[in-house]
Amino acid sequence: MSHQCHRWLAIASYFFALSGLSACQPNPESVAVQGKNHIELESKIEENALEHYDITQIGLEREYKIERYEDSFSGADQKVKILVDAEVISQTGEKPVIRVKPHSITIEDVKKWSEVLLEGQVVYEPKVGWTKSELEKEILRLKNKLNDEQFLLEYYEGDAALIEEVKESYQSWIAAYEKEYETAPESYDRKETDWTFHPFIYYKGGIDLNYSGTDTVTASDTDEAFMIEADVDGYVGIISAQNVENNDFVKHDIYFQLATGYDEEGIPRWNAEQEMPITKSEEEILEMVETTLDQMGLSDRKLFASLAMGKA
Repeated sequence: MSHQCHRWLAIASYFFALSGLSACQPNPESVAVQGKNHIELESKIEENALEHYDITQIGLEREYKIERYEDSFSGADQKVKILVDAEVISQTGEKPVIRVKPHSITIEDVKKWSEVLLEGQVVYEPKVGWTKSELEKEILRLKNKLNDEQFLLEYYEGDAALIEEVKESYQSWIAAYEKEYETAPESYDRKETDWTFHPFIYYKGGIDLNYSGTDTVTASDTDEAFMIEADVDGYVGIISAQNVENNDFVKHDIYFQLATGYDEEGIPRWNAEQEMPITKSEEEILEMVETTLDQMGLSDRKLFASLAMGKA
């Protein structure tokens, strides 16, 4: 992949699934749907699940009815009145319930993306945690904010209770950073990835506090993330993946992005002043995108949109 087109187009593909089931009827007769208990509802669906995707082959007869629908309402400016008089055709009787199971992102998926998008370069973990000098700066910054009474009074409009809550939060963060300082390294040494998913807190340097300053675990035991980066033709290529599974929320995604370099804290950033000029035509770049998707095993995906950014 030529570096000239990297800033013109970043390829991103999301494997994203949100699942939620509910059932409604005027007078529920079954305990399974009463109260919209989605766990019981799904268990009922599982009992009669058919492992077939073609509705025409599962012997389900489609039934329809025609109903008259009349309604009226006014437009936003109240000057126009809309009258509705229509015949509505709706399906009745049994209806199929089709479940689409999400695909958990695997290390093999990430490796396939890495081979193509990071062009076989050495792959590293992102910067995780703090060095002693970084912690010193952050602790000093928080202490200055904690002791700036005038700023707190003005910013929080004299709300004494809220100001006290904010101060407690600052103090908790300061205590956490001071504890981290004891074992923090003097400098950051870049290391190659171990190709292993980690809990989300791993990429927060092991420190995870909520607003009130108390230690908290916001993700479930099964939630996991993985991040890698590599130097690609003068840019920093980054691939991130996550698998989140809770009772009523499921999300699996993987995405690729670029940075022009690192900031003073070792974090990849995009700096428009470091962009490289485009030397390829739009047609050449779009063809390259299609080829890249094929190489990644995503030939069934289609390019949704493209956008030129920066200087030509």
